[in-house]
Amino acid sequence: MLNMELKSPLLPDRQPARKSKTKRLLSVFAITFCVSVVVFLLMVCTHNDGSNKMYERVTRVDRCEFFRADTTKEFSEFSSYTISSPSPGCNDVNVVHKYLFNDQRVQSINVEFFENTTDLESFDSLVLSSLNGKQTILISESGIQPYVINGNGLILEFKADSTIESRYSFEVTPLETEGPLTVCQRFLRSQGASFDGLGLQIIESPHPICEHMSFELHYFFSDERVTQVQLEVDRRTNLWYSDLWIYYSNSDGNEVRFRLRNDRFSQFTIPSSDFRLEMNSASDASVFGYRFNAIPLTSDVEGNSCDNFENSSGKTFPGLEAQFIESPHPYCLGTTVEQRYEFGDPSIEKVLLELSWALGFFDSLVVADDERSMVIDGLLPYSQYFTVHGRIFTLDFHSGDSEAFLYGYSMTATPILSGQDPCDWFLSGRGEIFDDVNSHVIHSLHPYCNNMSFQQHFGFSDPEVIKILIKFSSLTSIELWVDTLEISYDSPKRRVVHTFSGRDLEALEIESREFDLIFKSDDIFRDYGYEFTIIPLFRQDPELFLNCDGYDNVKLESHDRLDLFTVESPHPYCDNMSVLQKYSFLHPEVEGVTIVFNSATDIEPMFDILSLQYRDSSGMWWDRKYSGNDFQDIGFLDTTEILVLFESDSSDVSYGYAFKIIPLLFPQT
Repeated sequence: MLNMELKSPLLPDRQPARKSKTKRLLSVFAITFCVSVVVFLLMVCTHNDGSNKMYERVTRVDRCEFFRADTTKEFSEFSSYTISSPSPGCNDVNVVHKYLFNDQRVQSINVEFFENTTDLESFDSLVLSSLNGKQTILISESGIQPYVINGNGLILEFKADSTIESRYSFEVTPLETEGPLTVCQRFLRSQGASFDGLGLQIIESPHPICEHMSFELHYFFSDERVTQVQLEVDRRTNLWYSDLWIYYSNSDGNEVRFRLRNDRFSQFTIPSSDFRLEMNSASDASVFGYRFNAIPLTSDVEGNSCDNFENSSGKTFPGLEAQFIESPHPYCLGTTVEQRYEFGDPSIEKVLLELSWALGFFDSLVVADDERSMVIDGLLPYSQYFTVHGRIFTLDFHSGDSEAFLYGYSMTATPILSGQDPCDWFLSGRGEIFDDVNSHVIHSLHPYCNNMSFQQHFGFSDPEVIKILIKFSSLTSIELWVDTLEISYDSPKRRVVHTFSGRDLEALEIESREFDLIFKSDDIFRDYGYEFTIIPLFRQDPELFLNCDGYDNVKLESHDRLDLFTVESPHPYCDNMSVLQKYSFLHPEVEGVTIVFNSATDIEPMFDILSLQYRDSSGMWWDRKYSGNDFQDIGFLDTTEILVLFESDSSDVSYGYAFKIIPLLFPQT
């Protein structure tokens, strides 16, 4: 029998089937392996990314904690170094860092900020100061510029809140000589003064006062006979929002202080031969500052201490001279004082009191005569007139127990003879023709009197003055429609009369260098009165200022005198003007300049531009651009040269510009 294996074409081949299964298993294994590798790699990457983030977070926390610690760092080499805060910045920071150069050649340090890595928020502060404390610089967003710190080191104080992160970065470069001192730096280095003898001394800040300036100055009259110092305040004194503190020791040896703000005090007395001034000036303090006449006194003045003040019952004045009456400064707390003052001359019918004060909310001063009284408290204005009927008046002063450190009160008592009305006394001068060409303030009594009707004449004698600009104070207030102020003058064509009443009076330009003032009030109500400034406007050379073709567009001018420059455009200026002028002060005592604009200055807004450029003592260039008609005087500029650039377009024109460049000297104390 034949053993034959029949193969059907319909049956599958077994051997090939076994091989296909093996391939499938291998494929599954390979895919599983690949997937596992991918998953593993992803896990590794994810794990590493998280580790990096954690590392960064820990490193940053440690860096901020290290930065918050107060440290001292010393530099051994005579080379530049970079000082910076952590980046990104840290919150809740209040640190003091000290940096020292050990090289004996270092006399000062130049500080230059990197603007792209310095970002200070408005609520954070960065202060740089010298090791001896004589230089203190508050760095702000707008104050990132080069500085020179004298000495071989500096102290950095940095404060940041918990909101937006601030940061700073700057380079310090050692210098072998002391850096150039600005007026403000020289003022801070003075530390005050000691005066010999009994002569009058002038105590003053730089003019205008420097921004971000913090100082403590000590003044002392060495003559043993001096027991008090009377400070007469210059009328130009303006502190803006800055506080000036005056410290002295009383008879008990306790330190007393009081605060002067932008108040209108004529004088006050310090019951000591030595005192000190402390001040922190505001960031926008481009105002005059302070100036006192310090007069040494060798005898006691009644009311110069709390004990004398509380025990004083008043005084009798025998003559017809005006008398000065004041409380202690600052006034005494928890005090009730009644004082009686009398002018002994029987020909005196009334007394005019001109009062100044600064009282707290719970304090009061009552001024009274036999007929009426006036109550003064901390809510009223800082100055007032009061007419005493008769020769006798009383002062009833009460102060609360809160620590106010305020000035108190002072007054000038002027006797008025029989038959002479206080308003008549005020009007005894029938106006004035001024020989100078400065601005002057004209004012009434505050408040004015009832049933007034008077005429005064004012003006300027200089023939170059052809117009007068009158600018009213915001305090001016005249009873509406009933009481009137008239200003009249003779123009080239006719007699012109302007009548004013009410408040918010607009400025007036008159085409004359003289004018008449007529004021009338009824017998019912009174108001504050008027107060305005008269500003002379000058005659211009017709060929120079009326014809733009004759105007010197390019000019270099300098002198070695302590004299100012007057800079003016044509009035009105012309289209397509391009002005480049340079003004230089060569006198060695000139430390800086200030710019005072004529109030008539008016430039077409946006399109016509006045640019004042200068380079300060550190070598940095600055550019101030102006347009429109709201020109504010510029305070201290740390330069002795000014570049004036003016560009006008081809369309509208206006009055133009006019200003004075005034040299500033460092005050001699």
